[in-house]
Amino acid sequence: MTATDVPPLACDPSDLNERMASWITSKIGTKETTPNGGPEINEWLRLVGLPTGNEWCAATVYAAGFYSSRELGIVCPVPRTAGALKLWSLADPACHVLTPARGRVGVIDHGGGKGHAVICTLVDPNGLAFFASGNTNAEGSRVGNCVAQHSGDPGVVHHGRFVGWCDFSRAVTRPALVA
Repeated sequence: MTATDVPPLACDPSDLNERMASWITSKIGTKETTPNGGPEINEWLRLVGLPTGNEWCAATVYAAGFYSSRELGIVCPVPRTAGALKLWSLADPACHVLTPARGRVGVIDHGGGKGHAVICTLVDPNGLAFFASGNTNAEGSRVGNCVAQHSGDPGVVHHGRFVGWCDFSRAVTRPALVA
């Protein structure tokens, strides 16, 4: 099969957003069993090429994209990185959007190269965003011990400057090639 023989997408690209939001929602409550580690957390870190013990919020976002893309049979458009700010900078610029929506990824800048990444799980009728992230806690720390959900302005909740939202469904271009 050549690049010109690639079959059309068998799914709507927006299915990726729904799958990512559902995936992160199913992980709420996952807790570390060791500092920055645990069975699922270790797997998410492995997916981005890092060992146990590293901060894992962006690895969680990548895992959501990886597993969701695999289920849909498409190439994963989420950059393979454990850095939240790097996730933003590596994202296709067409993915940068202004508003939250289910499945979109938000990025927060904490200065000094530190950041945090979240996935929007819901926007209520009044425009209030709900979002979940890894490596947080009930207080919204960027270095917590679990996957938790919060609501409001991600920058305020996670004590940083909100950079923006990424809609990775805008970068879905083709099915995954299978040998």
